[in-house]
Amino acid sequence: MGHEVVVLDDLSGGFADQVPSGATLIEGSVVDETLVKELFRGFKFQYVYHLAAYAAEGLSHFIRRFNYMNNVIGSITLINEPSGRQ
Repeated sequence: MGHEVVVLDDLSGGFADQVPSGATLIEGSVVDETLVKELFRGFKFQYVYHLAAYAAEGLSHFIRRFNYMNNVIGSITLINEPSGRQ
């Protein structure tokens, strides 16, 4: 469809070769506020999809802090990024 796609992933649950060709992979974390700020300034996103959840059925209750950081703090980091707002 002609969109420029940027994928931010720490690769803790996946592999770089699973990112579709044509997409730009930035290896890092959605909870890294400095990195998120740099990406918003550098790419001028129109849309953001936050899918940074660790999908490990049966393990979620053992890694509560990790899930909290990715799901809650990661969301807050994206929502609070003022340079991404029009």
